[in-house]
Amino acid sequence: SDLEISLKALRTDRIDLYLFHRDDMRMPVASLLEVCEKAKAEGKIRYYGSSNWRVQRLMAADKAAQERSFEGVRVNQLTTHPAVGLTNPLPDDTMTMRNRNYAGYHRATGMTVMGSSSLAEGFFSDPDNERFAGTMYDSGAARLLAKKVLGLAQETGLTPAQICIRCQTDYPGIQMIPVFSASTEKNLRELCASF
Repeated sequence: SDLEISLKALRTDRIDLYLFHRDDMRMPVASLLEVCEKAKAEGKIRYYGSSNWRVQRLMAADKAAQERSFEGVRVNQLTTHPAVGLTNPLPDDTMTMRNRNYAGYHRATGMTVMGSSSLAEGFFSDPDNERFAGTMYDSGAARLLAKKVLGLAQETGLTPAQICIRCQTDYPGIQMIPVFSASTEKNLRELCASF
């Protein structure tokens, strides 16, 4: 039913990449894959992936897909900005962020990562902005890294946002697609220049 709602809202017959967002561990992973494989066979989706799934759940999905000869989960989305691991805890426990377990899994499987919060909501461009007070970015370690990014931006001529993107696209051994938004055409051109 969620897929039908999305197809209608997007005014399309097919979604190229459909993501399961915020895993419901009560659902058997094999049944989730079966629903997506049926949608693929019907031409409603092209590929499917996960967002904020734990490594153990991804491994269970891989096993279920192999047992059923399904293509399986193609993409995993998780928080990937440069301050991952240096911030205060994520605002809710269903969110995941890049760490050694994920890095190992993605290197071993070759599964693509879609990086959410790639620009850390603009934190690296303006870490002293009061809008970050009391947020997950309001940690000494994250602020120190932001100052280093600002210094690197001055040295290289890249913008802090471009450095954030490059930290992801150049991540060793993992194909990572940073997800970002731009509020102006100028911002979009700046971010596209990262590539």
